[in-house]
Parts: sequence; C-alpha cells; structure tokens
Amino acid sequence: MKEFEITGGTITGRLHKKIGKNNQDASLFQVESDCIIGLVSDGCGSGKFSEFGSQLLVQLTRDAIHRYLPFLKCVIRNGLCENGFWNLVRTRVRGGMFQVAERFRGDMKKIISDYFLATIVGFIVTPKKTFVFSIGDGEAYLNEHLIKFGSFANNAPPYLAYSLLKKEDQPFDKRHLHFSIDQEMATVDVKNILIASDGLGDLRRLAEKKLPGKEEKVGPINQWWANDKFFENSDLIRRRLFLINNDGMKIERDGKNITTGLERFVGLLPDDTTMLVLRRRNRGGETDGSSNK
Repeated sequence: MKEFEITGGTITGRLHKKIGKNNQDASLFQVESDCIIGLVSDGCGSGKFSEFGSQLLVQLTRDAIHRYLPFLKCVIRNGLCENGFWNLVRTRVRGGMFQVAERFRGDMKKIISDYFLATIVGFIVTPKKTFVFSIGDGEAYLNEHLIKFGSFANNAPPYLAYSLLKKEDQPFDKRHLHFSIDQEMATVDVKNILIASDGLGDLRRLAEKKLPGKEEKVGPINQWWANDKFFENSDLIRRRLFLINNDGMKIERDGKNITTGLERFVGLLPDDTTMLVLRRRNRGGETDGSSNK
C-alpha cells in the first residue's frame, strides 16, 4: 500500500529508569501490497517481566491477523459482519499465549501475573476499510481526532491473558477480554493514524512545556504525523522522545562566562512511551498535513 508511510519509536519512562526496570512496551508493523498492520502493547507495570508478554502479544496478534486476512477481505467485500474475523484472531492469539504459558510449568496464576499481562492497541489498513482496535486502555488518533480506550478503576485495565485463568480467578467480565473495535473508516478517508501506549496521555498534556534543559517546547501532538523528518529518518521519533525525557544538568554562567551554578532537569515522561504513526502520501509525493520542521 504505497499511498501510506509509517514510522515509530519508544523510550523507557523516567520512573522505570529510576528503579532500573526494562521498557515494558512493544510494537511492530508490517506493510504489504494490500494491507498494513500496526500494533503497540503496554506491559503491566506491576508485572515482574511483563515486557515478555507485550513482545509475545504483538507477535501473536500480527501472525493471527495475517493468517485470517483473506477471510477479513472476503467479509468486507461481501458486506458481512467482521465479528467472526475478530473471534478467530482472538482465539488464535489466546491459544498461542496458552501454549507458551504451559511451558513455564508452575502456578498458572503467578505465571500470568509475572509474564503475560499486557494491553494491545492496533490498526489494520486494507484497500477498502481501516480498523482501530484494542484490548485494555490507551489512546490513539485517527485523522487528528483523539480516541480513548477504556477507563478502569485503579489504572488496572483488562488483559487478554486473564482469559487463560480459571473463571473464578478472572478479575474482569469476559466481555472486556475481547477485541474492542474502536473506529472503522473507509480507507480512502484515512489521512493519518497514531497508536500508542498510555504514555501518550502524558505526552499530550506536555505540549506547552519546555524540553528539559532547553527553551524549545515539547510541541503539539500533530507534530508526530506532520513533521516530514520523522518519516525520512526512522530513528527520529525515538530521539525526540529521548529529548522530552532527558535527565541531566546544565551549567549556569553569568555575563562574563563565569560559572554560577548548576541547573538540574528531569525527564517529563514518567511511563514508557511508544508510538506508531501512519500517514497518507499525496500524489505529488508530499504528505497531508502541514510540515513542522
């Protein structure tokens, strides 16, 4: 699908860096001639090794979507309900998670809690129809409009891995453990999509804040799809997020260039922050949206 381009990046949150914890987010995308798949997963902060679960979840979900994509295209072409497709994807992902979890050989409840709790946010772009979907919480943008996924007490969202537990051990009703199709749109109308872990909520509120140790502001959300440079260099989103979350010190000097002190500054993103950004190219090679270089 040459009419679109995609990029992304991730950084470890300030609080995770402080305690020496890994980045628990994961992301991947796959671009083919007739489909684009983008996925972001956010591992549970209280899980000891939930980065394992987030990495596994994006891979299993990508593989399941790819496997059943011909079925989805058939459904779209014939104007049928897509629920069967999403049920097939969920069943395959859940089965893959269960096969891996069984290999740990231990108390399943503890294994799930330590390794497998992760949310998922994603999009599928086909020639005719585009979907934005999720299990759990998070935020996304479609054509510059904010989409919020769920609001759960005590910042404890549902995780698909809960469905591997016995019914009495599941903290959520099973209806929360299925894919939620948060937006559907004709692909011809899609201009841009941004999906992210819930660190995006912090980023969205920081637009008018100055970058740590600098006079430049963080900037608005639309920079992520409007700035051509992010698509010209696939590492620039990560670098920009790093600047927003940079800890350090700056030497203060007077008018005679004499050191007068040190200014300490800390990163602005407490949680791991990961995003994928897709946008449409114009026919002339330029992209919709004003450039923000």
